[in-house]
Amino acid sequence: MFLALTIWHFGEGARARQLAQEALQSAASLAHVPTRALAYSRIAILAAQRNDPAAALASAEMLLALAREHGMDYWVATGEVVARWARGRLYDPEVGADELRRALADYLNRGNRVDAPRFHGLLAELEAATRGPDSALSLIDQGLAIAEETGGSSASRESAAS
Repeated sequence: MFLALTIWHFGEGARARQLAQEALQSAASLAHVPTRALAYSRIAILAAQRNDPAAALASAEMLLALAREHGMDYWVATGEVVARWARGRLYDPEVGADELRRALADYLNRGNRVDAPRFHGLLAELEAATRGPDSALSLIDQGLAIAEETGGSSASRESAAS
């Protein structure tokens, strides 16, 4: 899954999607719920990065169902953030921004920092469309501050979540 995310940044979108699906199939064959949750979350985030809200929503909803069934609060919070962004992009940016703002606050209030800069960027996108560029730039600044605070690394928290 991490290889899929990496090569997407090198412009190999089709290969990234293929690797992501292979990662999900591998996770399913292991029957290890946290690994499946990780795969769904990364696929949802990859879809958001590709600006594909329908695919992001589908994966986020799979993540949410799995995480709720198994009481995995971290993955519920992650799924909520991506799902809110996707719904905002697909249906109503203003409602989506309000819901994403609450989901992001819940995510951060739980002490989560993994993907927080990225999630601020997703909210900034909706905010730019609804509240204007000043609000969006403020969110980007907040995301950058978290990235600086954490060294931009998400490995320690994500490993713990797995």
